[in-house]
Amino acid sequence: MTRADVDRLRGWAISALLTVGPDGQSALFHSTMARQLLEARPVREDQSRIAAELTRAVAASGGWSRAGEYERRFAAVHARAGGALEDLLRTPGYAEVAEVERLLSAAEGFACGERANAVLEVLRQITGRGEDPGRGALLELAALHVGADLEFGGAEACGVRARWASTVVRRRRSLPPHPAGVVSIDGRTVRHQDGHRYELIATACEDGRVRVWDAGEMTPVGEFDLSPARPVGVRLTGSAPRFDPVLVILDDAYRIWLAKPWVEGSQSLMTEVFPTPRAGSRTWVARVAPGHGPGAMTVVWGQAESEYETRFTRFDLTASDLSIAAGVIGASPILMDGKEPGLWPYGGGRLGDRSVAAVSNPFLSDFLLLDLADASTVGRIPMGETGDHRAVRESRTVLCGRTGGVEVAAIGNKRGEIEIRTAEPGEEGITFPGPPAVCFTGHFGPVKDLALATSGGRPALLSAGADGAVHVWDLDDRLTGRRPTRFSGAITSVRLTRGPGDALTVLAGDTSGNVGTADAELGTYRHFLGGRHEGEVTGVTVADLPVAGATRTLAVTCSTDKLIRLFDLATGEDVGRPFGGIVQYGQSSCQMTAVAAGSLAGRSVVVGAATGFFLRHTYNSLYVFTTRDWTDTGGRDLLTEPLFGNVSGHRKAIPCLTLGVVGGRDVIVTGSLDGYVRVWDGESFDRIGEPLAAGSAVYDVWAGELLGRGVLLAACGDERLRMWDTQTLTPLAEPVAAHDRAVRGVGVAEVADGPVVVTTGLDAKVRTWRPDGWSPRGAAHPLLFPGTAVDCAGSAVVVSSGATLVRFDLRELIPQPGSC
Repeated sequence: MTRADVDRLRGWAISALLTVGPDGQSALFHSTMARQLLEARPVREDQSRIAAELTRAVAASGGWSRAGEYERRFAAVHARAGGALEDLLRTPGYAEVAEVERLLSAAEGFACGERANAVLEVLRQITGRGEDPGRGALLELAALHVGADLEFGGAEACGVRARWASTVVRRRRSLPPHPAGVVSIDGRTVRHQDGHRYELIATACEDGRVRVWDAGEMTPVGEFDLSPARPVGVRLTGSAPRFDPVLVILDDAYRIWLAKPWVEGSQSLMTEVFPTPRAGSRTWVARVAPGHGPGAMTVVWGQAESEYETRFTRFDLTASDLSIAAGVIGASPILMDGKEPGLWPYGGGRLGDRSVAAVSNPFLSDFLLLDLADASTVGRIPMGETGDHRAVRESRTVLCGRTGGVEVAAIGNKRGEIEIRTAEPGEEGITFPGPPAVCFTGHFGPVKDLALATSGGRPALLSAGADGAVHVWDLDDRLTGRRPTRFSGAITSVRLTRGPGDALTVLAGDTSGNVGTADAELGTYRHFLGGRHEGEVTGVTVADLPVAGATRTLAVTCSTDKLIRLFDLATGEDVGRPFGGIVQYGQSSCQMTAVAAGSLAGRSVVVGAATGFFLRHTYNSLYVFTTRDWTDTGGRDLLTEPLFGNVSGHRKAIPCLTLGVVGGRDVIVTGSLDGYVRVWDGESFDRIGEPLAAGSAVYDVWAGELLGRGVLLAACGDERLRMWDTQTLTPLAEPVAAHDRAVRGVGVAEVADGPVVVTTGLDAKVRTWRPDGWSPRGAAHPLLFPGTAVDCAGSAVVVSSGATLVRFDLRELIPQPGSC
C-alpha cells in the first residue's frame, strides 16, 4: 500500500476508520493502513483533515445534537492534534454534547482566543455532573456565574430562564461524586512505566474504599478495598529515578499499607505502628506531612476526639533499611478534671524546611504549629479573639504549604467553607493572621481534607468533603485578584421584597455571618449590612415596622450567635440594639434558627425560633418580641415564655416559621426537624388543631391563598412537598415527589395564567408546579450547587445555591411536561 493509496482511501473510509467497539475503544480499519498512517505521515495535517471530516459529517447528519458517540468523545482530541480546537469550541451545539472531561484534558496548554477560553471556563464549572440531559441550561447558568457572554441554547428546554447569577469561585474541575463522604485526598504528578507523566488523585472514602483517578481524564484507574478496616488517610509518592509510584494507605487501626496506583487489589500491609485500638475506639484522622526526599514522610494520627491525642510515625520508603519512628506529641497546658487533655491533630504540611502538625483542641482559639522533628512550637494560626473557640471547634482540616512563592495555610470547616491565609513572620515564629486572603464555599457539608497539587502545570488546591465531592481549585487565579462572590459562606436564606423606590431587592444571609442586599433586576450588590453576625445566619426576613414615629422597611436577621438584628433596608444601618435568646453562661445555650416579623393580632412583632438547653433541659421554642418603637431597647416586651411555656411543642430544632391568617385570625406556622408542622394562635399563642405530620424533617413552610383557598406548604427532607388546607388543617392531596433529594425551599410566584409553586432541593434543581393538580409546570432547571432556599415576588424567583444567588424569571415559563 502506497501513500497515494492511503490518501485515496481516506476520503471514503473515514467512518470505518473511526468507530467505537463494544468495549468503548476506537479501532483503525486495517493494521497495514494504520502503519501507513502512523509512519512518515504529516500527523498535524492528517489530524486536521480528520477533524474537518468529522465536523462535516456531523453537520450533514443534523448537527451535534445527533452526533455519534465517537464524535462526541474524540472530536476534541483530533482537533487539538490538528490545531483546530478553537474552531471546534466555537461550533454551535458542540459544548452541549461533548465529553467534558476528555475535552478539558485535550485543551490543557492549548492557546485559545478569549471566547473559546470562556467556553472552557464554563465547562470547568460543570465537570463532575455526568451526562445531564439539561446540560444546555446548565451551561447557560454557568456562563452567567462567570460573567461570560455566551449562549448555549438550553434554557428554553427547561422552561425557566435564569436572568443572572452572582460570581462563583473558580473551580478547575471536579471528580465524579463519590458514593459517600471523602475523608482524605492527595494529588501528585508521577511517571508511569510507559514513560508518560500522569497527574493522579487518590481519595479515601467512607464506603471503605480507596480510589486512584487520572486527574487529566477525571476517570478512575485503580480501586482498593481494605475491609473490614476503614481507610483514613492516603498519600501518593514516588518520582525519583528508579522509584516507582507508590500509594500509601493509612487505616483506622494505625496500620500502613502500600499499593501500586494502577494495579487494583495490590495493597500489602507494610506495618502496624501502634497497638490496635480497643473496641469502639478507632482512629479518626491521619494526615501526612512530606519530609526530606521523595519517599520521606511523617504521618500524624488522631484517635477518638475525646482523648485529644496526637501520635506520629516517621519513615522513608526509599531508605535501604525501612526504620519507623513513632511517638506522641503535643502536651497541652490546659487541665480538665485533673487530667491533661493534650492536643488534637487537624492536619499539617510543610513550612520552609520543617514538617509541621497543626494541632489544637476545643478549648483553644488558635492552631499551634508544631515541628514534627522535636515537637517545638514554630508558629500559630489565630482563629479568633481570646476566649473565642468557635472557629477552632468548627474547623475540620488544616493544610500548610507553599504555592505561588507564598507560604499559605488552608482551613476547611464544617460548613463547607475554605479559607486561605498567607504567612507573616511573628515573635512566635510563622503566623497566619486574619482576615483570610481568600474565603469561599467549596462543599455542601464539612470539608474533610485538603491537599496541594498541580493541575495543567499550575498550582491547585484539592478539596474533599462529606458530600462525596472532590474539587480542584485554581490557586493562581484566586490569589491574583479575581473578584470573589460577595458571600464567603453558603447562603442559607433569601427574601425578595420591594425596597426603596419600589425596587425589587434580594436580602440574603450566609453561614459566615454575612448579610447583604442585591438589586433583583441586575444582580448588582447594593450594600452589605454592617455588624455581621458572629455565627451562621439562619434566617432573614423583611417587614414594615415602627421606628421613631414612622414606618420603615427593615431587614430582620437571626443567627446561631443567639441574636436577632434589625437593619434599615434602604441604608443598611443598624436599628436599635441586637436582642435574642436568654442565656446564662455555663448552664445554658441558645441558637436562633428562624425569624419572622410583621403584624400579629394588632401588634408589631418579631418572632424568633430558638433551640438550646437551659439547666440541662433542651428546648425548641419561640421568642415573640413586641414594641411600639424598635429603636427603644428598654420598651421591647417578650410575649411568650420561651423555655418551658406554652409555645414549646416541638421536640427538635425549628428551621422555618412564617406569619399567616387562618379563619380570619393571625397565626404563626412553624416547621421542625421533628417532622411536624404546627399552627399557633397569634394572640394567645395556643396551639390550633393537632400537629400536622410531615413524615420527615421540615425545612421550609409557606402559608397563603392559592386559587381561592388557604394553603399551607411544607418542604420536607424525604424529597416531598406536602400541602394542607388551612381552614380544616387536612391534606389537600397526596405528597408530591418533588426532588431526588431533600426539598429545602418552597415559594409561590405569579404568572399571567395564575400562581406557580416553586421548589428547590439538594438535588441541585429548581422545579415548578401547578397548584390545581400538583403536576409539573415545565421541566426542572439545573443548578451548579444544591439549592438551599427560594423566595418569589410576582414572576421573579431567587434561589440560593452554594455561595451564589440565581435569579429566574417565570414570565417566559414554557408549559411542557417532564424534566431535564
